[in-house]
Amino acid sequence: MQTRIVRIGNSQGIRIPKLIIEQLGKPDAVELEIKNNQLIISPITTPRSGWGEAFERMAADGDEQSPEISFPQIDDPWQETEWTW
Repeated sequence: MQTRIVRIGNSQGIRIPKLIIEQLGKPDAVELEIKNNQLIISPITTPRSGWGEAFERMAADGDEQSPEISFPQIDDPWQETEWTW
């Protein structure tokens, strides 16, 4: 896709088509970097982004229970005499 560089105040910029913004997940901010003489625009994601929606899907699917965790028994006399369980 080609676009033109336009004047924006005292700067220059490009207009990013709506379709591309939607494909990036409609980010509020992006990171710009230059690699091999190419401008790379990447969405900035926050840690744990999307977790809320994932938990809502899990709850809707009835998959919100923690897995059962079992620990192996250690047959050690020291464990029995030194620890209060």
